[in-house]
Amino acid sequence: LYLDDSWEALDLDSTKPLTFDPDLCPPLAAITDEFLALAKDHMQAIWESTHSFPIPRSKQTAEPWAASFYSGRKNRSSHAREKFRAWEDRVFELIRRTGCCDLDVLLDPVFLRFPQQSEETTWFPGREALAEGRPAPKSLKAALRDCDQASAWRNHYRMNPGSHPALKIRRLRLKFTPSDPPAQ
Repeated sequence: LYLDDSWEALDLDSTKPLTFDPDLCPPLAAITDEFLALAKDHMQAIWESTHSFPIPRSKQTAEPWAASFYSGRKNRSSHAREKFRAWEDRVFELIRRTGCCDLDVLLDPVFLRFPQQSEETTWFPGREALAEGRPAPKSLKAALRDCDQASAWRNHYRMNPGSHPALKIRRLRLKFTPSDPPAQ
């Protein structure tokens, strides 16, 4: 899975903002561009945050590669969360300073989010097939496909953007686009 760069499924370039028109909202376009650059730098950590699979301490002790993999994943997550928190602070400051939007902007599908530590994100390959009474997939790739189809949130709805929960909130559509475009 790691050799295939499975995190490329996040496809950051195809998602368009729901709550604003970037051409009419320069401050929001700027934070979106900053977010996308940050997300591209940390795509693997974002993907791992929703596709985490357990590595028991006994396996880490017995097999050095497992310990290295586990600590690498943990470090990627820690560094990415730190960068995203700093980005969120800049967004909050923009909101406070300009009043161009409110926190609803963070519900926009263009912005990915890290699950909270309390959210269950552990991935058990084959769980979906077994829950449906099917035989377990023969490969991790097949198990990943099953998982991502059954749980669209794991890829931040990138595989099926029309199912993003924010699309069900009517008040969000172009909420932060000014009715009078700025003078050029």
